[in-house]
Amino acid sequence: MLVRAYPPPYPPGRRCLEVRGPEDVPNSVELEMKEGGRLLPLFCGRTGVSTKKECHHERHCYMIKTTCAAVLETLGTLVIKDVELLELLTGQVLVKVLFRGVCRSQLMEVHGARGDDPWLPHLLGHEGSGIVVAVGDGVNKVKSDDEVILGWGKGEGLDAPGAKYMHGDQIINAGRVTTFSNYTIISESRVVKNPAGLSFDTAILFGCTLPTGAGMVLNELKPSSDSSVVVLGLGGIGLSALVALKAIGVKMIIAVDVSEGKLELAKQFGANHVFNSSMKGFPKQCSI
Repeated sequence: MLVRAYPPPYPPGRRCLEVRGPEDVPNSVELEMKEGGRLLPLFCGRTGVSTKKECHHERHCYMIKTTCAAVLETLGTLVIKDVELLELLTGQVLVKVLFRGVCRSQLMEVHGARGDDPWLPHLLGHEGSGIVVAVGDGVNKVKSDDEVILGWGKGEGLDAPGAKYMHGDQIINAGRVTTFSNYTIISESRVVKNPAGLSFDTAILFGCTLPTGAGMVLNELKPSSDSSVVVLGLGGIGLSALVALKAIGVKMIIAVDVSEGKLELAKQFGANHVFNSSMKGFPKQCSI
């Protein structure tokens, strides 16, 4: 099954949401069928009313009124809830999230390792990839149907404030980018177009991991080719730093971790020497 939905006045090729099968229609998405099987957008992001009424706000109209999201209720308590999408403000973008990354900093936030959190309850996630559903006023960087990468780093475009969601009478806060939900409202400054040919599951690495790890090397460390550099820890950011070191021709790259699997991967990525810091004799064995 392939059903297309168009916002009023239904110009050819203007898609609001594409449904390929039941798996693409979560329970939290409210849909209305019209004669001929066409799906109509129920919700206008500008007026906040059903588009069964007169509406010509094409760039604001979308079918999704609620979305399933991971909500941090209190420190250490993550709850799955259906939350209501509110009006798209100037500079905001509605995105269907296809892939998202779980960063350790987000896990720290969940468990309260960053101290008091004045924004509770709120959404989480700062890296992902997906497809633009609708855009608010002033957004020129992306449009409906664009494949995009979502990231925490501020880029070009309007720096719209964090979105607000509702769960009954409860306000759910969000930052300028969140990704732990089926659909998310983010700032234009936190979205970039996904380069042609880059798969969604790879694209998420450009939302945080690669620019953070490689950025430390290219923008902060700036090593010369004859440098000797030690990479401590081979998570996503450490491996990204290692890849950047190799790319700029650093001749001596040393990788340290407690995982033999990661150390083997580091060899494949170009490390000259690897050391397991959990092994007996470390760090004496590092004399090279």
